[in-house]
Amino acid sequence: MAGHEVNFRDFEDHKRVKFFQEVATLISTEWAFVGRYLRLSDAALTQLEMNHRGNQREINYAMLIEWYQNADRAITTNVFLATALKAAGRTDLHDWVMEKCNKSQ
Repeated sequence: MAGHEVNFRDFEDHKRVKFFQEVATLISTEWAFVGRYLRLSDAALTQLEMNHRGNQREINYAMLIEWYQNADRAITTNVFLATALKAAGRTDLHDWVMEKCNKSQ
């Protein structure tokens, strides 16, 4: 799906939080695969799971925030996130992220 690149660092805080909460709800149990494609270490993913044990949506959200807060600006984009989702087998979410970001601009 074609679309332009949007950097989440350019989103207002409330807009970014809302977007990540929506994505977190949709990721489901593929979060660790997505996290690895977002270049998070296995140690970071294990820590997220321990910190939020039993709350899958919170694990997913924390994983997105961890990526956003610790990644270089060059990879905090909708395209990078969508590519990670697609690589983790979530083509549906790849398309959703791209469409949602295209509508927001």
